[in-house]
Amino acid sequence: TLVAGDQVLVYRHGPPDLGDIVVCADPQDATRRVVGRVVGLPGSTVAIERGLLKINNVVARTEGAEQGRFRLIDVPNHGYEYNLARTRELLGNNPHDIVTMPNRSIDLRSRRVQRGLFLLSDSRTLGRDSRHYGEVPAPSCRGEVFFLLSAAAGTGDASNASRSLSWVR
Repeated sequence: TLVAGDQVLVYRHGPPDLGDIVVCADPQDATRRVVGRVVGLPGSTVAIERGLLKINNVVARTEGAEQGRFRLIDVPNHGYEYNLARTRELLGNNPHDIVTMPNRSIDLRSRRVQRGLFLLSDSRTLGRDSRHYGEVPAPSCRGEVFFLLSAAAGTGDASNASRSLSWVR
């Protein structure tokens, strides 16, 4: 899961595929970027029922839910604590963790992806994604995220020397 201040490296390798994390132009403000996981390709249907992602009426496989109390930081030295659940979701060739709030229901009525991509945040309860801004045109995507430079823990500031590096794929 990405947080404010994280930096990513992307590469272009052809059209985005199911499960890829991509960086695209924000459909509501072309001067901004959105980052999300591709869960819907043109012609597919996407739904969330009782927190479970369904693509073309098939529930995405999940394994191992872990619950805990986490502190999310959105401004340096400020934040909120949430009870969150982390679940491993298996989507295409991209197993990844998703984060939800067990006490909040997540539902999305089934919708057909027309010509673009449907993106979801891995933070399903709190993330901003295609549920908010709609489909993203595939040509607006700059590429797939493959490397993450995380902000220092609790700062939201990636310029700090105590940041961490990790491969996304």
